[in-house]
Amino acid sequence: NMWEKILLTLQQNISEQGYKTWFSETKLLKQKNDAFLIKVPTQFIADYLNKNYQDRVEGCNSNNLDEST
Repeated sequence: NMWEKILLTLQQNISEQGYKTWFSETKLLKQKNDAFLIKVPTQFIADYLNKNYQDRVEGCNSNNLDEST
């Protein structure tokens, strides 16, 4: 799925520790077009990802969408 492609891109572009800390336990719950609902273990992680990684995730999504067309 698209979230797995985004995770792979992130894994290649951020530190191993950063990936393990913030993304390893995420799970795609729902996708509608290019919007994702992602399950995370805690509200703290959700807040951190929204504040610090939202632009990067959106960039990965745009790149993956471009490649799939």
